[in-house]
Amino acid sequence: MVEGGSQSLWELLKESVLWNTKAFVEKNKLPPAERGEGEKDDFLVRGNITDQGVLNFFMQTMGAEPTMAYMDRIQEEGKTLLTIPFSSSRKKATIVVR
Repeated sequence: MVEGGSQSLWELLKESVLWNTKAFVEKNKLPPAERGEGEKDDFLVRGNITDQGVLNFFMQTMGAEPTMAYMDRIQEEGKTLLTIPFSSSRKKATIVVR
């Protein structure tokens, strides 16, 4: 979070969603001529299919490299204190970060 407690709704949304996603982005190392039908992009989103959709939204909105840089930055700045995975009985997942 931004110091002083003032944070735009967009920043709060980005931080909250990107902290909680299990999807990740990797650079496509194959030359364009060798890429399959689903691997035409320079960056590939991997992981949970729902999380991939959310991450794809941010990549389309912010760009792939800025999204990856943002995810790296929040991971470096914060420290995960507690993670409780999603459970269908609780209908939620929880993450606590410093």
